[in-house]
Amino acid sequence: MLLYREIPVGPDVQKRFDDRWEVSEEESPDDVRGPCHVWTGTINPHSKYGQLYARGKVYYVHRVALALRGTPAPLDRVVDHLCRNKACCNPEHLEPITVQENARRYCKHPPEEQDGSRKLHAARAVELRERLRKGEDATRLAEEYGITESMAEKIGAGLYWAWAEEGKENG
Repeated sequence: MLLYREIPVGPDVQKRFDDRWEVSEEESPDDVRGPCHVWTGTINPHSKYGQLYARGKVYYVHRVALALRGTPAPLDRVVDHLCRNKACCNPEHLEPITVQENARRYCKHPPEEQDGSRKLHAARAVELRERLRKGEDATRLAEEYGITESMAEKIGAGLYWAWAEEGKENG
């Protein structure tokens, strides 16, 4: 049974939504359809996602966009921005996926395409694991990689990032 967060849909919400985005002039990646619809309303300063205040609550605009289209995202899914633009609210660029799939997709992008919210990507996790296996100190490596010692040890033991393997396509 899929559960959905109730997101209000109606003419009032549709108007508030439509008044707060504009078509991007930047070219979208080849694998997405159409231009980004860039949110011009409130942006959460921590997550960098657009937000819409409607009927006394705050909602992420990417979830509102899907609900307004009639395809709300289930609560057990995150919404992937296929265009890699967190301010985009074009439903054609949004796909509800599992947290695990989102992590795999995110890590397949090189660091320069990422938004900086992660400290590691697949290649760095593999590199860290190899350095730990060669006997380098976990405390020092954790500091170098900007993660906790506990996280470094779990990566070294294959508890985290186990799917990331040197020389293999990840995901």
